Parts: sequence; C-alpha cells; structure tokens
Amino acid sequence: MNTSAIPRTFPTATLDRAVSAVFCKTGDIMIQMEIDFAHRLDPDRLRSAMDLILDAEPILGCRFVYRSQKPFWERLPRDGRDNFQVFSSFADYDRCKRDGIDPARGPALTGGLLSESGDGGCKLLLKVAHEASDAGSFKEAARQLGNIYTRLSRQPHWRPEPKRNASRRFAQVARNVPPVAYPRIFLNYLKELKTLAVPRNAYNPPLPEGPRDPRRYEARHIRPGRVRRIREYGRARGAKINDMVVAAFLRSVLPAGWDGKTAVKTAMTVDLRRWYMPESRSETICNLSAFEFMSLGTQVGETFEDTLEKVARFTRKRKKSWIGLNALAGPLWLFRLCPYQKLIDRFSHVADLIRKNKTVFPIFTNLGPMGPDGLVFDRPATRAWIIPPAGFPPFCGVGLSGYNGWLTVSSASFPSTLAMVGEMLDRLVNELPR
Repeated sequence: MNTSAIPRTFPTATLDRAVSAVFCKTGDIMIQMEIDFAHRLDPDRLRSAMDLILDAEPILGCRFVYRSQKPFWERLPRDGRDNFQVFSSFADYDRCKRDGIDPARGPALTGGLLSESGDGGCKLLLKVAHEASDAGSFKEAARQLGNIYTRLSRQPHWRPEPKRNASRRFAQVARNVPPVAYPRIFLNYLKELKTLAVPRNAYNPPLPEGPRDPRRYEARHIRPGRVRRIREYGRARGAKINDMVVAAFLRSVLPAGWDGKTAVKTAMTVDLRRWYMPESRSETICNLSAFEFMSLGTQVGETFEDTLEKVARFTRKRKKSWIGLNALAGPLWLFRLCPYQKLIDRFSHVADLIRKNKTVFPIFTNLGPMGPDGLVFDRPATRAWIIPPAGFPPFCGVGLSGYNGWLTVSSASFPSTLAMVGEMLDRLVNELPR
C-alpha cells in the first residue's frame, strides 16, 4: 500500500459542515458502536487493523481543521494517530464510552477492546466523529475493520488499497434523482415547512438542563423472539419495524407531562444510501443521511394501534414521494454556499430561539440493521448495537439499531435526566407488542 499517494488534505463535504453547524450547541455529535463476541480477539492484530483502516478510508485518519469560510480535513502523521486501547476493566471501558471524541484533534475513528467480558468473550467499542461519518458509513467502517482483522490472520503483511479519489459529496445521491422529480420535491419541502411551523409549539419531555458530565448511555435490548412477534404484528397492519418503534417512542414521551394541547412532533433520520444508491452503499465514508419531520398534531390516538396507524400512513406516503430529499429544495444550498462560521452563528441562534420559544421536539434516529455477515472478526459477533449522539437537555433523541435478530433502543442521559430517560426507554419497550 502506497500511503504517500494519499492526499494530505481533503475538502469537507457539504453535509460534514451541516452536521457540525446544526448540532454545535445541541449535543455531542459522536456515534458509538458496541460489539460483543463469544470468542477472544487478538489485541495486537486488532491494533494493526484499527491503524490500517485509517489508510483504507483516509478520511478516518484525519482531523477537522477550522476555517471560517470552509474547514478542511487534514491527515494525521503516523506518530500522531494512535486510535486504539485495551481496557483492563469494565470501569475503564465504561469511562471511555462516556468520553467524547474531538474531531479537531483526530483521528475520526477510535476504539478499544475489553479482552475479557466475563463470559469467555470480549467487547469492542468503536467511536466515530459524526462530522466524518453517519451511522450508515459507520457500519461500513466496522464491516471493513472486521475484514481487515480477519485477513491479517492469514496475511500479516497485507495492506488494503486506500480510497483516494472516492466521492464524499451529496452528488452521489443527486445524480440518481431525475430532473422531473424536483418540482415534487419542492412541494414536499413546502409541506414540511408547514409541519414545522403550524402549530408552532411542540411537545418535548420536560428534561431539566444541568451538568453535562458524567453522562451515561442507556440501552434496552429486545430479544429475537419478541422481535419476530413485533414484525408479525406490524405486517398484519401494513407497518414496518421503524413505524412500530416510532409509534412506541412518541407514546413513551407523553406521560412526562403532555397537556394534550401542544403538537406531538418528531424528526426521523433517513439513510439516503438505502433509497438512492446502488447496493445501498456510498463510495466511501461520509454523511448521507437526512431528516423527515412528522407531526401527529394533538391527536396521537388512544391506543398504540391508533398511533401506529397514523405513523405508518405518514411513512407510506413519504416513501412514494422522494423520501429524505426535501433538503435538496432549500437547506442544502444554504449549507453549500454559506461560510462555515456564519452557519455556526445562525444555528446557534436557532438553537437558542427554539429553546426559548419551546419549539423543541424529540428526535428519532433509525441507525439501521447490521447483518451478521457484516461484523466478522474471524467469526461473527454475537451482538452489536449503535449508540446515537447525545443531545444536551432539553434536546433529546432515541436511536434504534438491529443485529442478529435483536433490536436495541438507546439514548444518552445526564445527571439531571438519568431517571427520566431510563423510564422513557422502559415505556417505549413496554408499548411494543409482546
């Protein structure tokens, strides 16, 4: 592998800057993955694999360099990119999970291994800076890491070929959208603006602000047998797993003080690779996700089935009309043309306004499934889940991920919100069919 041919710097993509600016005051935009194995991993070989993926996917071996007009990515020197550690105890593992990742320092991907998890296996923790990657690309990075680790067992001196010229731009998606679709996308965007504006006030769980450390990451796991029953329930009602969990999520936040008058809204993430990319993969590690905004108004429904019907009706309609592409009609151009510092200033102001005007609403992040063949480190992992970025109260969100038949819902909590977040996740799981 000729690493000298890897460029020293890379331009930031539009969505890198968008992620950084939009969430600059609302949360810690790090994504994490926890992977359980029934077998032991070789720490030295894993360290080599963690280093090699920084060259295979060059953006992961970079730091984010601030510039007021347009920031860029800069490759780290080999002696300044150590991204792996071995934990001596679960306490050390958990402490690392609570720590953030600084994109300005880099590298964008880090990890650590708890070599003895108490059941004869081990646990791997991976962390990625959201400025470099969304959950869709993070899963691809984890898949590649497993492939590199496995191959090194047979070929210790093998080196992957770097993706030097692969695109990280939104154009990967846009080129698959025919021009005839743009009028419809624009109309969809106008409808979305109305959803956000009318009614203005939205319900948000009363999460008190307070210290941001020590934070915790709460997760609730749903076993495969129950997941199958949930799927069957949804199939009989024309609903997908995502619809089911969104409905349960919206109902889970309401017992925390809803007055029945403010609108129940949420933002849901859409992985654009799944809808608009060949083989559902981007050319390289990047951000290619977008938001869909949904409002149920004040009529959430008396039962879970009532709420599910409303959610499923919304998603079925959007899937037929260029889901996830509303940003093409407006915000994407702002992110592309506006200087980076002005974006930060603008969205810092927006965050202050929506906090003051009580127009905050919770976010649901579908982090997607990870196939068993996608996390093979000599042998497949037994369990895995993704932890979404941590929203600083009053901003909050819940993430959904799946692996090997399991579903996991997870969220971040802080000293002032620990009990509320735990109760909310419990209610979410309890709302789902048994």
